[in-house]
Amino acid sequence: MPEFTKVGMQYYFKNTAEGEKPTSIIFAKQDQIFALNYDTEVITTIETFEPPLKCQPEIFALCENQQYFCVASKQDGLHGDFKSEGDDVDLDKLFGIGLICDVIYDGETKEFYFLCNKKDGKIGFYLIKFNEEDPSKFSYLTMWNHKLDIGDVNMQIMRDNERDCKELLIGYKTIYINTYNLVVIDLAGDEEKRATLFRHEAFQLWESSVFGMNLSISKDFVSLSKTGMNVLAMGSIPKKELKGSDGSKKMIHSLDSLSYLKVDPLNFINFKCQDYGNRVISIE
Repeated sequence: MPEFTKVGMQYYFKNTAEGEKPTSIIFAKQDQIFALNYDTEVITTIETFEPPLKCQPEIFALCENQQYFCVASKQDGLHGDFKSEGDDVDLDKLFGIGLICDVIYDGETKEFYFLCNKKDGKIGFYLIKFNEEDPSKFSYLTMWNHKLDIGDVNMQIMRDNERDCKELLIGYKTIYINTYNLVVIDLAGDEEKRATLFRHEAFQLWESSVFGMNLSISKDFVSLSKTGMNVLAMGSIPKKELKGSDGSKKMIHSLDSLSYLKVDPLNFINFKCQDYGNRVISIE
């Protein structure tokens, strides 16, 4: 089908009435968002971009009721409302950003979380959240001008009922210093008291691909690369036993088990584990 030329890799099953099975999948491409009915093979255009994105979109996020969307490539991003006839919002112009890395949606607060690598021409780590209906209602959660490219970004929201917590997990690799980083940000409680909780740094070549994900049952964060698998315990269990591929047993402790080291609630713990023979834990 020619309609699938330069289609983004993220897609959603179209919502249906309760009890009905989905029959369509929603895709985003450079100039439009469309739905494919896989029973009839009929394609329906939902939204057209004028002007189109500069290149094939890598990121596509929908809210729960599938009315509001964000679609983005590295260079530019758009926010829109399927039920509105108004123009889509150009997010890179609104925020003055570039090198868009990832976008996710939080159904509890009705907000999008937006991570980019450039703002006002400066390379860094910039995390923005904005209202699903109106992107002009936004705030910056992190503005870190570290002058380093980041890549292979994955953002997820973790909920742990045992600890009554809700956390934003951001995994990414960093150029030059060759690390894979996990940043954990508190999303529960009063917004004024929320802060970065942990940052974990492990060795990772920039030239090698890596993928990170949070496991919903064990709460562990797993990163996969050519060199193997790295596991970080994120849940309420202070320590757990794992068995390696060679049959050897290993004990891992959760990042949260060291929270007692904090002097102030706004401190975060930085696990510097690039050199496994010389690991450093610092309170910052």
